[in-house]
Formats: sequence, structure tokens, C-alpha cells
Amino acid sequence: MHGGLIEMGWLRQQFMVVPHRASRDILCYHACAYLLYVLGCTIFCNSTGSRIHSSYLRLLEQLEPIYSWGFATLATLYESLTR
Repeated sequence: MHGGLIEMGWLRQQFMVVPHRASRDILCYHACAYLLYVLGCTIFCNSTGSRIHSSYLRLLEQLEPIYSWGFATLATLYESLTR
């Protein structure tokens, strides 16, 4: 991590292969890492496209409140537009 940013390559390297007979917790970690990677490549990508801010992990704690995804997307868009 660099200043709260997670390297996308590290996510890919660490969570690309799910261990054989993985526990439910390990499967959840891999699923969250995959979703974070997808979010970092699409909705919340930065100018380099190689890092995602660790604050987006909070979005993955509970996937039920979908409205928070919309707010986070709009906040990121607004911040990008002000630059």
C-alpha cells in the first residue's frame, strides 16, 4: 500500500488462485478482492489505473445497501471533475 492505495497487480497476484478446499472465510476474502479489483478497473479507477484506495473496502463489508455504491460513484466522479 502507498498512502492508502492498494496496488491492483498485488490484488491480482495474491487472490488470483483460490486454494483447494478453502474455508468460507477464505472464499469471502477472494470474492471481496475480486470485486475490489473490478471496481478499481472500472468505476473507481484513478489516473494511473494501477491502484485503488483502501477506503472502498468499506463498500464490500455489506453488499446489501446498494444505494451507498451510487453515492460513492457520484462522489468519485465529482472529485475527478473538480480536478
